[in-house]
Amino acid sequence: MRRFSPLLIALLVGCAGLGRRTETRERLNALSDEAVAGKHVSVIAALSGNSISELPRFARSRGYLLLGQSLRLNGELGRALEVFQLAAGLYPRNLNLLTELATVLHRSGLDERALPHYRRILKIHPNNAVSNHGIAEIFRSQGNLTSARMHYERALSEDGWDKNPLIWKDYGLVLTELRKFDKAAEALERSVSLNDTPDSLLALARVERMRGNAEQSRTHVAAAILRDPAREDALLQRGLWELEDSDLNAALATAQLVLSGDGDHALARWLRASIHLRRGEREQASADLVVASAASREHPFIAKTARAMLERLMGNP
Repeated sequence: MRRFSPLLIALLVGCAGLGRRTETRERLNALSDEAVAGKHVSVIAALSGNSISELPRFARSRGYLLLGQSLRLNGELGRALEVFQLAAGLYPRNLNLLTELATVLHRSGLDERALPHYRRILKIHPNNAVSNHGIAEIFRSQGNLTSARMHYERALSEDGWDKNPLIWKDYGLVLTELRKFDKAAEALERSVSLNDTPDSLLALARVERMRGNAEQSRTHVAAAILRDPAREDALLQRGLWELEDSDLNAALATAQLVLSGDGDHALARWLRASIHLRRGEREQASADLVVASAASREHPFIAKTARAMLERLMGNP
């Protein structure tokens, strides 16, 4: 019987191991390509059950990452959370897994649990854009606008993130709430330049109005309506500004447009009532205020205002 030298045996074992590593990488690369293409169900199927535990050790963290991301993007946040909690326990210094765990917690509304993970990531990698963005969103929801602003700015300073129109819009809204109107306008203009959605156009219209640029605000709200003609909040914002500018014919036309689709719309009724009152048309105003005041469950502030106006109207014949 022919004997092989220990060196040759080692080489053969090494070649076999190298072949398996190459095969595993190619398999995971193919699954990664499927995930990028949006084929999340097939990725989930390929990595469910014992599939990840059967991978070589070097590949398991990546397997968990692909599975968890596909579950998250497929809307299965509960299962994604289970995967990332397990994976983060096995690989506690893997930034990708920690970031995904924090993101799933945040998307699940578990911000108090997400925040420590985001902070832990920033201790390892202070410029991690995902974590800065996540913390910015959490602070914004908590009303901590100054801290939210700082983390939005850190996220936007990272390569590629300054091309995200949604983050520029949210950053602009935070600056607006902080009454930094000039900087807010710059951020919202950047958002519009990247993607002129009705949301970004309407936000820019509002901040321009606050800056005293009425003409520009009208231009932007008109563009928002052009993008989505059925968008009631944009129509009513235009109508309220038309009322404020005493352009009663235009304001009435806007109110009528909204009411043609929803005859009981509380704010549109209040808007039309206000126009009638300015014209001295008390009976028509009263009819609209009665309808608006009945919307106490859906629109309590509008209903309360309408009732107060109606009481004053009835008390001053």
